[in-house]
Amino acid sequence: GARIAAGLIKDKMRQLDVLPKTEASKYTATPGEITVDGDLRQMLGDDSLPKETLPATTVTGPDGQPIADDRDSPVLLVGDSHLLVFHIGGEMHATGSGLPDHLAGELGMATDVVGVRGSGASPSRITLLRRGDNLAGKKVVIWLLTAREFTQTQGWRPVPVVKTQD
Repeated sequence: GARIAAGLIKDKMRQLDVLPKTEASKYTATPGEITVDGDLRQMLGDDSLPKETLPATTVTGPDGQPIADDRDSPVLLVGDSHLLVFHIGGEMHATGSGLPDHLAGELGMATDVVGVRGSGASPSRITLLRRGDNLAGKKVVIWLLTAREFTQTQGWRPVPVVKTQD
């Protein structure tokens, strides 16, 4: 899903003529499998139940390592834990196989990532505000969050991510 979404995002960026100019991608996409120990299996409390094996394509840099987020990238991904899953490892299951990784592979450049666990509405914007850079150098902002952020939240706080000069 992340690979398909990355391709669609790149296509939309091309259509809007906001695709950053880069050389050919220096990243490698390698199909494989990952094993995840999801929260639903863990909640059952039965260690005899098998973990889940999923097909996953991992995107790596020239050194064979996952692609590091790049705060100086003109492309910013903002969101909730769905932005982090398969990207940051640990309880997010894997590194190098999430949306930021696949989009970097599509674009031929790393992206800037501001992802938060929990709500992607106000907390992600608060994180951007705390950075204090007024989105300097950003040409494209892509926001990934669950649909429930529009239907089941306590409301969206006004957060001045970009402060204007008086």
